[in-house]
Amino acid sequence: MLKLMSAELVFAIVFFASTVQSSLGFGFALISLPLLSFMLPISQAVLIVLLLGALVNIWLAAKYRSYNKAANYKTLGVWLIIGAITPIFFIGKVNSAVLEIIIYSFIIITAISLLLGHKIKITHEKSTELAVGLLAGVSNTVSAMNGPIVILFFENSRLSKRAFLATVSSLFFITNMVSIAVLLSVGVIHKDIPLQVLVAALCGVIAGIWVGNRLENNMSNNIFGRTVIMAVLAIATTQVLLLVYR
Repeated sequence: MLKLMSAELVFAIVFFASTVQSSLGFGFALISLPLLSFMLPISQAVLIVLLLGALVNIWLAAKYRSYNKAANYKTLGVWLIIGAITPIFFIGKVNSAVLEIIIYSFIIITAISLLLGHKIKITHEKSTELAVGLLAGVSNTVSAMNGPIVILFFENSRLSKRAFLATVSSLFFITNMVSIAVLLSVGVIHKDIPLQVLVAALCGVIAGIWVGNRLENNMSNNIFGRTVIMAVLAIATTQVLLLVYR
């Protein structure tokens, strides 16, 4: 049973993570998983992150459903699902830290390029969606962190703020559900989460959605885009440093 202080920390972590996710469209797993894993068994932390991340995603997708462009990215969606299923064949057999360092190094280079105003020209759209979807899907199941890869792909596409939020949230919700099913099937995560943890986490995500919604409403498309890229760059750099020096 968690002590009261631990429950308060779970609330604070989930609140901050869901505030970022609901205002920028990503960041829940990137922020919450490393912190929650210090307090909870990783099997519990991953399930909480995937479930609550899916809750924020479905809320954003529903709120901005009229702006949703997910139907235009069916190839990406299919390969996100395939990528999320793929780790069932190798999970536990490869060093996920090495895979994460490679992925985040690529993300850092891409984010810097976009921040400097260099739009990446995509000549083979379907092949690019295949690569992005497969890599992001694998990353989501292995580490619950598919966000930055898909985020940079859509930021490069120059979607409007609300189209961006609705589209990425729809795709993230699907991959979260597939990842949960895969991880449960191989026994990596389990459903025995203390009630105190669930209550604290649920309260945190509801409060975070409320605050994040107000932050997002006050951002212009231009400020939103640059904030997203800078957040991706900061989070990816932090993750690489943590993986190298832990």
